[in-house]
Amino acid sequence: MLHGRASDAVGRELLSAIGDLASVASWMTHDAGRSAEGQRYLLLGLRAASEASDLALAAHLLNCLSRVANHLGHVDDALEMVQLAQYGTRQLPNGRFKAVLASLEARALAIKGDLAGFTRATAAAADGLAATDDTDPEWVRWFDTAEFRATLGIASMLAAEHDPTLARQAITMIEHGIRLCRTRPLPGVRPQRPRPRLHRRRRPRRC
Repeated sequence: MLHGRASDAVGRELLSAIGDLASVASWMTHDAGRSAEGQRYLLLGLRAASEASDLALAAHLLNCLSRVANHLGHVDDALEMVQLAQYGTRQLPNGRFKAVLASLEARALAIKGDLAGFTRATAAAADGLAATDDTDPEWVRWFDTAEFRATLGIASMLAAEHDPTLARQAITMIEHGIRLCRTRPLPGVRPQRPRPRLHRRRRPRRC
């Protein structure tokens, strides 16, 4: 592959594949406690996505970098990364992936105490989820109404540290998310009656 030749289109596809694999390798190393190494994989993937002019993949990798920064407690970095992802995808149609980005932004803004920004990002996430259709990439379809409710419920809980009146909203959203999870069918399985425990969600191809 190092010395082979390919058309521009095939070259871009190969670079996108490298970026995709880099995101998988990153989360494997991050889950193993090697966050610095995982971040290097994400940066490698981001470079590949940029060379491939793959805006969605580049935004996804920035989303992953933002999540890692959140996990490490670097809220300002997390917010910067997700807002870069949003800027890079500003020309793309609204949908599920933009809902993912907005929900991540809402979490960071909640931690920072920017309640006006938190409210705006929450509304943007709801609008994005409402605009989803069959064209959403498979790797982002894990973000359904249950995930939305749980994610924004946790963000509301963080915002409640700055405005205690949001605590009830947080509880309501989290409880609703849990109820939806209990009735959500597993991939390829027909819906069944609710069970007393949560189904484990399959990890998406891309975080």
